[in-house]
Amino acid sequence: MDAGRLTVLYVDDDHNDLALFGAAAERTDLDLWVQTASAVDQAIEMLEGRGSYADRSLHPLPDVILLDLVMPAQSGFDFLQWHHDSTFSSIPVIVFCGSSYEDDRQRALTLGAQFFVEKPANFDDLQQVVRRLWSFGMNVRRAMQQETCGRSSEGHGGKPEGRRPKAEGNPKSSARTSEPR
Repeated sequence: MDAGRLTVLYVDDDHNDLALFGAAAERTDLDLWVQTASAVDQAIEMLEGRGSYADRSLHPLPDVILLDLVMPAQSGFDFLQWHHDSTFSSIPVIVFCGSSYEDDRQRALTLGAQFFVEKPANFDDLQQVVRRLWSFGMNVRRAMQQETCGRSSEGHGGKPEGRRPKAEGNPKSSARTSEPR
């Protein structure tokens, strides 16, 4: 794993949103590897390393999961429920949704999402979201490395594959949404 690279799994059925996010990530010049899944079942296959996703050098575990809520077949809420009960529950999930319904936000946070970020209306704001996501993800990575180093020095060994420490605290929030800053 590259110390400066952040790996993000973005789950969204809207291919335009996936492409725009990728373009915004590229424009920031941050070392960000965006993997995409257009359905919940595909995201679960990627996380579990099943089938064509078995090669972790091509499909590494993400540092952060970015998740849309409104998708056909299975929703983002279905993914959050699966994630909560999975061995991947310590990988932080940020809901990235066009909906600003308070009930959706509360439900997502109750199911374990770290933050709820409303999709921005313009490209410059999307680049800001990418920068905040990168900062949040790098902070999570540092916390994971510190925890691993602490465990190693105590002789406890590492964490099982797929497990990451829970992100602590809520970075600064805007009035409209909770976003990583």
